Amino acid sequence: PSDWKESPDRATPERRQEEWKALQDIYATGQARSIGISHYCPRHIDDVLRVSDIVTPSVNQVEYHVGSGDIDHVIEKCRQHNITFMSFSSLCGPCEYEPQDSL
Repeated sequence: PSDWKESPDRATPERRQEEWKALQDIYATGQARSIGISHYCPRHIDDVLRVSDIVTPSVNQVEYHVGSGDIDHVIEKCRQHNITFMSFSSLCGPCEYEPQDSL
């Protein structure tokens, strides 16, 4: 959840696994053609993969742009498990801008 800092009890491996199992149940009924994750780091991906007995995530959607920092480890983890890495806000610029940073 986006409020993980305010409610760490909601951002646990067990919670991620419970949510993934529920999504797999929906997938198994045919109500979803694919299911994915968002903002998952390699550790969170591992949490889900431990209980992925029906389907693995098809996509991991992550904020990724010039100012978002290095997330090559996330991209590599996705590649290793055939999870499509999808960037959002890719046209966003650096979070902090200094005129001398311009070309």
